[in-house]
Amino acid sequence: MLNRIAILFVGLAVALPGIQLAASPRADAPVSRMIWRGQIEAGGPEMNFTGTVQEVVAQIRQIKPDFPAGLKTTMPLPNKDDGHEVQCGVGGSGTADVSYINDGISYLHGIPGNCVVGAGNPGTCARISCSYNSGIWLCSENGQEVLWPCSALGDIAENDCFTCQGGSGGNNNWCRGREKWPANNFHVDVGEDSC
Repeated sequence: MLNRIAILFVGLAVALPGIQLAASPRADAPVSRMIWRGQIEAGGPEMNFTGTVQEVVAQIRQIKPDFPAGLKTTMPLPNKDDGHEVQCGVGGSGTADVSYINDGISYLHGIPGNCVVGAGNPGTCARISCSYNSGIWLCSENGQEVLWPCSALGDIAENDCFTCQGGSGGNNNWCRGREKWPANNFHVDVGEDSC
């Protein structure tokens, strides 16, 4: 029964008018909606929800108000390779407020399961978090589906934002950057977006 309710709710959320895809962190990158894949209760079936991590948590809490109580999160990071790099000054349409990026990172750290960008054109991106015009994206480098623990993507976004901070008067109050993981065919961007 829980499965049917969740599937119905996800279907309704996708079909509701006014839900729009986010802008891409790159002008040449197609955009898809993030898919969250995981369990909403220990021992339960794997389920899918779509939207940013904030939207996904709100959808799940309509079904299971104490989510993610009782669920464990593992936080493996990809192995760094020769092509791993952080590029500052790219991602989004401009700089994002560090405090709001940190809010998104906290959401990513707090949710078990995986964040997914579906297969598509090379460079396809999904906005995995956004609040107060500060976004985090997961992008596929080769057009194949990318599935990675949301909590690990939070760690990557945190490093991205820390490495690429700036501001005036000695205040590091904004960030904008991209962390690339070529061996795993994805990158994570932080930057400005409309939300």
